[in-house]
Parts: sequence; structure tokens; C-alpha cells
Amino acid sequence: MKFLLTSLLSFLASSAFALDVQQGVLPSTVSEVRAAEVKFNLPVKTWLGFLPGNDEHDPLHKDRKRSTLIFHHEEPKADRHYLIIWSHGMGGYHNFSSNMYPQMKELIRRGKSFTIVEPEMPWSCNVSHIDGRKSWSKSGSFELLVESAKKQVPMPRDKKLVLIVGGHSRGGKSIKDALVTGGLCRMNPDWFIWSDATYSKWLEQSWNACLKNIPDRVEIFYIKGTGTENSVKILKGDMHFDFVHVHPLGLPWYHGKVGDNVLLISEVLK
Repeated sequence: MKFLLTSLLSFLASSAFALDVQQGVLPSTVSEVRAAEVKFNLPVKTWLGFLPGNDEHDPLHKDRKRSTLIFHHEEPKADRHYLIIWSHGMGGYHNFSSNMYPQMKELIRRGKSFTIVEPEMPWSCNVSHIDGRKSWSKSGSFELLVESAKKQVPMPRDKKLVLIVGGHSRGGKSIKDALVTGGLCRMNPDWFIWSDATYSKWLEQSWNACLKNIPDRVEIFYIKGTGTENSVKILKGDMHFDFVHVHPLGLPWYHGKVGDNVLLISEVLK
């Protein structure tokens, strides 16, 4: 009897956090997420499907349509809930097991309540000819994605909602696009995280768009002696504001390691 009760409780727990998949999502993506779920067995509700704001027709995608991942964990004792909109880097969206799941495991251990929204970007592993592509090309598309995600996974009403916008590597271009054309300036996020993502003029264009006016905190992580450091230096004179925190990283840190751990080393989630 005890064995049957234990088995039933285990089944109910696993069912409560089972992956919810919309029809039409690329089978390889579904398989990768399922494998990560089995490996880590976290109390996280996972939704995988198509959200308004990120479901535009994409002729370069294997299935002509990009999907979005949502990871949701509510911690009853937490007084705030973090809504994290995360843009992956070049060739990403398939490495859930190696980066996002270990980070979520640690966030749960820290007692954090969170929803992580990871839209598949135009430079994902499922897209060809990624150079020169723009993420939030339609005005208001980023706002639409965030509001759609909040409806898909309703936010807790008893906690303060903290909106975090971040990206790793080419995900910095996504932040820039969302600020310049996607309506992010109107959303007033609480926190920005640049995960070795300040290439080219992305940071400068973001700063001039409205980044200098809206957040409580901007965190910039970069690898010393690289292109991401050079772009930060361009704005060093302007970024003397108290809300800008720059984190230069040397060995043993490298580009991929930053992306695999940045949520854990960010000040907001400590």
C-alpha cells in the first residue's frame, strides 16, 4: 500500500509539471526539452508553442515559424516573482540542458519565484542565413510577446512582479531591436542583463534609444580584451549613472560560460 501511494504521488507530481506542447512545434525541439526535463526533474511547468509577437512567418526557419519556451516556477514563500524575457545567442535555442535547466535548479534552491520566457530568435539553430536579421521588426511586437506570455502563464497576484530583459551574445542585438523598434521603451523594465552581448553598436544604440532613462539597474557582463569590452568603452563616459553596473570578466570565464551562468551571477537573483 505504501508503495502504491508513493508511486501515485510521484505520478501526480510529474503530471503537474509535464511539458505542455502546442501542435506544430519542431519535433527535435520537443525532444530536447523532454530530455532535459527527465534529466533534471525540476518543479517547473514548461510550455512550448507559438506566441503572438514571435510567430511571424519565417521563410528561413525549418518549419517556417519560430516557437517560444516558457519555464514557470512559483515559490509560495517568495515576496516577488521575476518575469525574465531572455534572448539566446547565435545558433542557440537547443541547449536547454546545458544552460537554462542548471540555472533554474539553483534559482529554485535559492527560493526564487520566476517565469523565464525564451523566444526562438531569427538566429536560432533552426534558421539558415542568420546574418543581418532583425528580431523585433514590427512596432509593438515585443510588447505583444510579453503580454501574451503573461496570459499563457498568469503571474502570481500576491507577489511583486519584477520584469527583467536580458540576452546572451547576439541576444544583445535583440535587446537593441526591442528598444529601437519593438516598444520596449514603453514597458519600463526593472532590470537589464547584457551577457557578453555588447557587440557592434548595440549598446550605444540602446543607450541612445532610452536605456539611459528607464531601468532600475543595467548589468553588463563582458569578457576582458574582446569586442564586447571595446563597445562598452565607447560609452564609458556616459555610463556614470549609479544604476549601471559593469562586470569585466577574465579567466576562468569565457563566452559560453557566461551564458551558462549569467542568471546566477546577476545581482538581481542572488
